[in-house]
Amino acid sequence: TLVHRAARLALESGAARVLVVVGAHADEVRAAVAALPVECLANPAWSSGMASSLRLAAEIADGVLLSFVDPDDTATIVDRFLQEGFAKSGARCKRSEFTVSSFVNVIVHDDVAAVQAMLQPTLARQLGGMGSKGKNFYAEFAKRMGYEEQVERIQTLYLAGEKDKAAQAVPLDLIDRTNLIGSPARIRERLSRWKAAERRGSLDMMLLTTEQPEALTLMAEELL
Repeated sequence: TLVHRAARLALESGAARVLVVVGAHADEVRAAVAALPVECLANPAWSSGMASSLRLAAEIADGVLLSFVDPDDTATIVDRFLQEGFAKSGARCKRSEFTVSSFVNVIVHDDVAAVQAMLQPTLARQLGGMGSKGKNFYAEFAKRMGYEEQVERIQTLYLAGEKDKAAQAVPLDLIDRTNLIGSPARIRERLSRWKAAERRGSLDMMLLTTEQPEALTLMAEELL
């Protein structure tokens, strides 16, 4: 499952302690990570949305792992809620001691549109099928990014069993904003946005997802 993969990658990163914050479908999430050496903590305010999870992470954890993020658009979507958590009495650490990470697909390919089309079904499943229509935190995150109307359509189609149509409804620019796709030159140019997010203190770590050795080589040349 996605949560098992996320927890496993967090463990493989060398983190000393991995917390899985649960809310909706808490029993299923606990079962999904039962075999991993992680701690599950309940978020009593989960029904108020993903913002509460970010606040809680800043209050009790050493970092947070985002499924996707636009590095240009973190101020009102991520940063403000983390700051509210850091401001709580008894917060575990300060921002300088906290790690904000995000998954990023890196795909070297000259046909950007073809890769975007390949990724549409995955994002449709996250936005449309991971939770109920009123309690899907991936959908909430995308709505905060400005895609409220599109997400509503994706959810309606996906939950009605129209998965292909839901995939086709996923905005291509949402995929482009949250991944690194294209020629090496295009990826280098768009990587500058992620570097800028790091410089302003919004993002600390990119968890790269790729099956291409050339993509890893490119990223190593640019980041190491």
